[in-house]
Order: sequence, then structure tokens, then C-alpha cells
Amino acid sequence: MVRYQGGKSFIARQIVAAIVAREGERIERYFEPFVGGAAVAELMAARAGSMALGDARADMVLMWMAASRGWSPPGEMSRERYDELRTAEPSPERAFAGSAMSFGGKWFGGYAEGNNGTRGSALAGRDKVTAAGERLAASRISWHPGVDFFDYSSPPRGTVAYLDPPYEGTTGYGDGFDHDRFWKVAESWVLDDVHVYVSEYAAPPGWRSIWAQRKPVSMSAATNQDFRLEQLFVWGDQC
Repeated sequence: MVRYQGGKSFIARQIVAAIVAREGERIERYFEPFVGGAAVAELMAARAGSMALGDARADMVLMWMAASRGWSPPGEMSRERYDELRTAEPSPERAFAGSAMSFGGKWFGGYAEGNNGTRGSALAGRDKVTAAGERLAASRISWHPGVDFFDYSSPPRGTVAYLDPPYEGTTGYGDGFDHDRFWKVAESWVLDDVHVYVSEYAAPPGWRSIWAQRKPVSMSAATNQDFRLEQLFVWGDQC
């Protein structure tokens, strides 16, 4: 599970357990349009007959696609290369730089030296990406790099859709995201018999929480951190 701001690496197993408790051990079709750091997707891969994985940030999808086919990130990365990739075209290496080699997992949020220096950060990130890629290879996956959530039509009936949108009230990746429209689309999918699960801090009326856990807002190791309540929502009496 690569470190990525807004990622679910610390709570992915609990989210998967909550979904599996309702859906069963085997899921025929799984859809995740905000795949990001792939923390949930990599754990779902062994359970899903087929998966559709996408993200508006094309680089992240390209990285997971490559990793599932045997690509490994570089074992070291210079500050110069990091800066070059900041303005480069989308690629697996750019995704690695922008997430694993960036301070706090924030997209190109500053070159991360790491506890063991630059090479230590790269090696740790490489191992995580490589392991996740091996897990993703366990499922038949259709990839959707650079596809905006609002460009998708409703998935096939019976699909399990895990939605991890930019959280309302946060900055950066979620700037300009239409949260009201998102919830309306998610509800329409439920009415089309899609099994929708949404990660957020809060949800509009009609949605109910089936799992919750406190999570630090900052990814730093500092003490006295702020915490928010991560929740997993379903619509009404959705089965």
C-alpha cells in the first residue's frame, strides 16, 4: 500500500471486512473509480472475479497497471529527477514520485528524504508498490486512467462499487469537486441496483454509517494530532 494523501492504508482491512461482511467472501464485479493509493483495491483483488479501477489522476492508474504487470519503481530518485517529473507527462514513475517520494504522501508536496535518506524512501515505496502490484494481478482488471468520476455511467447491476471521493472540507486534491452532485450520482447508482459504499467523514440524510474509526488528519509522526471520524456509508436499507 503506497503512502498517498487521503489514502486508506491504515484502515483498508477494516473497510474490506465491513464490505465483505455484507457482500460475502466472493465478489463477482468490483468497481473503484477513485483508486488513488489502491489500499482497498489490492485487498479486494483476491476476492473479485473482475475489477474496474480508475482515477481522474491518470498517473496513479498507470502505476498500478504497470505494477500489476511486473513493473517495479526505481530504487532511488534524485531531487533533480523528482523536480523533472513534477511537470512531466503522466507515467508510472511520475505517480511514484508524486506519492511515495513526496512529503506526507501529498501529491508533489515536497521531496521526501525519509528516515534512512532518499534511497530509504525509494526502496520502501518500491517494495510497497511491487507487493500491491502482485496482489492486483490476482484479478481480471479493466483500467481507466484519467477518467473523471462524473463521466462514468451506472455500473452493471450487482456491482460492488467502493467510492472514496475527495473529502468535503479538505484542500488540495479535492479542490473544486462537486460534492452535492457526487452524492446524487451515488444514490442513482443504488437505484440501479449497484451496491454502493462511500468513504467520507459525513454524509447527507438518507445515508447511514455501517463502520467508523478515528483516524489522524495529519500523516506526520507528531504528537497531539487532530483526529477525524472515518466512516463507511450505504444508502438507506441497501442490502
